[in-house]
Amino acid sequence: MKLPWIAVEENRTARRGILRHIQAIRKGTSVPLLVIRGKAGSGKSRLAEEGLSRLMKTVPGAIWRMLGPKDLLGALKSPHSEHYEGRELLAVDWLILDDFAPMEETMEERLCRILDHRQVHSRPTLILSAQPSLKLARTIRLLGRLRGGIRVELGPWREKSRLNWLKRLVLEDQMTLSRTELTVLAKKLPSLPGAMVSLCQTMGRLPKPVPQATYTTALLPETVLDAVVQEFGVSLRQIRGKSRTKKINEARQAAMYLLRHLLNLSLEVIGITLGGRDHKTIHSGLARVKLRKRTDKDYSNLLKSTQNLIL
Repeated sequence: MKLPWIAVEENRTARRGILRHIQAIRKGTSVPLLVIRGKAGSGKSRLAEEGLSRLMKTVPGAIWRMLGPKDLLGALKSPHSEHYEGRELLAVDWLILDDFAPMEETMEERLCRILDHRQVHSRPTLILSAQPSLKLARTIRLLGRLRGGIRVELGPWREKSRLNWLKRLVLEDQMTLSRTELTVLAKKLPSLPGAMVSLCQTMGRLPKPVPQATYTTALLPETVLDAVVQEFGVSLRQIRGKSRTKKINEARQAAMYLLRHLLNLSLEVIGITLGGRDHKTIHSGLARVKLRKRTDKDYSNLLKSTQNLIL
């Protein structure tokens, strides 16, 4: 199931910035550094991939590189590091730094020199990061470079945008849903694009048309969370919050287990659904639930009764 990506109000500014970079590469003109920031699952990497696809069509011979944190550090280091300037990063037409995070001061100084060189020679650089704006860099020099560029924040999609995206799926025959079903699903979908994609990919593995009972119960994260709230006697705000009391932890871990077991969501998407938690936290919580299920009959029965509410 290949899911389309469309222009919506929430990503319009970021898409315009990327298109400006592509036009600058085509014309050989200068554009500012572009920094796109947003939580995991907000669609940063997907926008970059869309931009690369358009670049290949617009400027077929363009050279680009997309580097994650480890690859960037590797490119900045060499046996003669004191004389090294990351030369292979200077010449590419479009440089994309994905999942950008602060580095050692020495590495940040080298990156500053690379960014300055690229700016002088009209070579655009795109930076994608989930870091808060004030924590993008350790050194004032690099932080100044990042603040001096165009900065775009990606937020959650509103219901109207989710509905337009679902209509696109129907038009491309990727889903079979009535107008009423589209409206219902748009209201219940997660608001972050990454979670939306994961959920719709799960639905796409089902026979078409998708039965209404499926996506209004077992396949929706909110339905799972509502059942956990009812059975464990806690609020949704507490589950998604920072409290680590025994009662809330039990409910939160049960939600992790049911989201994974019933929806087959990725650890990253479960983390997003439960208030922006790290995938390592989700992995640890799932392991605790599996262990307790084997040793605590009452807890196992509580999970079963919660699952029965959903199904």
